[in-house]
Amino acid sequence: MADQVDTVVAAVRADLLRRSELGIAKYGVTLDRTDLSLRDWLQHAYEEHLDAANYLKRAIIEIDRRAGDGADIVMRHTNIAGAENG
Repeated sequence: MADQVDTVVAAVRADLLRRSELGIAKYGVTLDRTDLSLRDWLQHAYEEHLDAANYLKRAIIEIDRRAGDGADIVMRHTNIAGAENG
């Protein structure tokens, strides 16, 4: 059992390493930097999650579009208070 490899976890690890290398190359710093406050770190994470929410919603709309849900798709997806969003 110990010899089994979770390929999903391995893929995530590889992605994390690639993102780290890209960030270091682009910004010249690591996450060990000390020039940001805790609030700054939380703000960065919050903004990244907002981006992720947009990407997820875009993908959901595309799946629904491909399924042929019709022209009312934008209205259906903007009714966030309703239970018929998904």
